[in-house]
Amino acid sequence: MGMYAGHYDFTHPLIWTVPALYTAAECAELLSGVPDEAWIPSTVNSASGRVVDKRIRNNLLAVLRKPAISEELYRRVLPHVPRQMKAEVHGRSLVPMEVVGVHVPARIYRYDVGQHFGLHQDQSYFRDDGAKSLLTLMVYLNEGFEGGATTFPEQQRTIVPRTGTALLFQHMVLHAGESVTRGTKYVLRSDVLYRPSN
Repeated sequence: MGMYAGHYDFTHPLIWTVPALYTAAECAELLSGVPDEAWIPSTVNSASGRVVDKRIRNNLLAVLRKPAISEELYRRVLPHVPRQMKAEVHGRSLVPMEVVGVHVPARIYRYDVGQHFGLHQDQSYFRDDGAKSLLTLMVYLNEGFEGGATTFPEQQRTIVPRTGTALLFQHMVLHAGESVTRGTKYVLRSDVLYRPSN
């Protein structure tokens, strides 16, 4: 964890999974609502803002504009996330934070053969009301493909996608989405938001 250790709340797990957060039928329904023209290239952070850099990631994404999707995602995941965490906020270390929601809109990531997301760390963003994202939230929407595992080299963990399983981890944990070698992988993606308690 090295220089990033100060970003973590060690009173909670760094990485955990929640099996069967969605059923296979519900996952299929989410995918069926995405029209072909909705898929756009994914971007990464750079000094000049968000840019397409296929060396780092070359998958596609679709933005889910219906707030009800994010609301339902939050309802389901709430029992499985810490109600309170501590985090750095505007230079103040270890500020108590309370869970308030998930990022809206949610996205679906699509990985075709040869597509991947290289080793990286997810960063927090701030909402206008002071909420800050602390947790990455992914739900695997399908199986039947090869490759595409999510790897955490510092923790020596590999998460093999299972339909409907949620993967949660604290931002800044180094991870990667391995290249898909057969078929197509789909992932529902959001972030869990926290706001200072006082």
